[in-house]
Amino acid sequence: NTVRILVRGLKRVKLLNLLTGSPEMTGTIEEIPDIQDSSIECAAMAKNAQRLFQEIISMSPNFPEDLKVAIMNIDDYSRLADLLADTINISFFEKLGLLTASTLNERLHLITILLNREVEVLHLGSAIQSQVTSAMTQAHREFFLKEQLKAIKKELGEQETSPDMANFKKRI
Repeated sequence: NTVRILVRGLKRVKLLNLLTGSPEMTGTIEEIPDIQDSSIECAAMAKNAQRLFQEIISMSPNFPEDLKVAIMNIDDYSRLADLLADTINISFFEKLGLLTASTLNERLHLITILLNREVEVLHLGSAIQSQVTSAMTQAHREFFLKEQLKAIKKELGEQETSPDMANFKKRI
């Protein structure tokens, strides 16, 4: 019995004043124009952000393939920054920082930093998982070899006795 909704912002706005007196929240807003920046620096940051996101998707199987295709085919750098911010796991305050960034260049710079951090977290998580698996594999291998050694000694008629057992036998 869960209801989910998806709300997508269409424009950036600034709240000028909050009107009170009615049960719903209303206010006066001013639209913030979305200035496209087609500079080489913005293009490079956008391509870098797409590359980093591709790396995140390759390490995280929980992202749908159509999202990867959508991210790779976005030409609007502003929309790219917004979609990436919505997709990756960042805090409310980091999202707020992206929303309040005044220029597209600043937003792309911030999203690149956050994507880099996410890639590092995924790499570290993968390395830790690899170490744990390796340690478990080594322990499993040692156990298996010890059991094989016991079986061989038993087959050869050699009894495996611990020093404590030998001491008890001697005393008896």
